[in-house]
Formats: sequence, C-alpha cells, structure tokens
Amino acid sequence: MDHIKYQSREALPEQWRTLMEAAKELLAQVSSARQAVAVLTGNNRYCQASGNPMEDWEAGLAETLAMEQDARVRYLVCMWEDGTLDVPSARLRALLMASAENQETQVLLQGAQGYTVKTLRDIGA
Repeated sequence: MDHIKYQSREALPEQWRTLMEAAKELLAQVSSARQAVAVLTGNNRYCQASGNPMEDWEAGLAETLAMEQDARVRYLVCMWEDGTLDVPSARLRALLMASAENQETQVLLQGAQGYTVKTLRDIGA
C-alpha cells in the first residue's frame, strides 16, 4: 500500500475524523487513561478502548471484537492524552495481526508534515 498523506485534519476523510473524535472523547471521559484506541470494523461498527501503557487493556478490545464476531478492523486511530496520534502498542498490533484479515488494517499516524496512513503490515508486530 502506498502511504497516503493528508496535510491537515480538514483534508482527512470522514472516517478518520470520526475515529479521532471518538478517541478524544473517550480520553476526556476516562480521566485515568493515557491512551485511547478507536476502530472502525468490517461491519462498519465503531469500537473504542482506553487505558495506560502498563495495563493489559488491549486484550479487552480484541476480545470484544471477537465476541461480537466483528474482529476485522478496517481503520484504527491510537491517540495519547495530549491528542497526538501514534502507532498502537506492540501488544495490540500482535493481537490484531493474529488474524490475517487485519494485516491490511489502516492506521492513521501524525507527523510534522501532517497525517500518514500505514497498514499494520507496514508497521510490523
């Protein structure tokens, strides 16, 4: 996959803006959370989770998706409490990439020049 680049938040497609807003709202609601992940599944369902880097909260997100038989993740945003976007943790990447269909999950990343989209396969486990 070519890495897609967007110069501003306004240039992002709607699904990315929606995921960013969901992560931001979750961080505001859960004062103890340092990081939030929001995903759009294969069945066009939004799901989110939050926690701290030293906790095992990522497994809960993966379990929720599996229990609802909607484990294919199409889009993923991982946001820190200060609003910056980052790659999801190695633990979450491994949990998602255990399913071959999630190798192509698109992840929105933020850098000095704007936003970039990479797949979990590009990022690695």
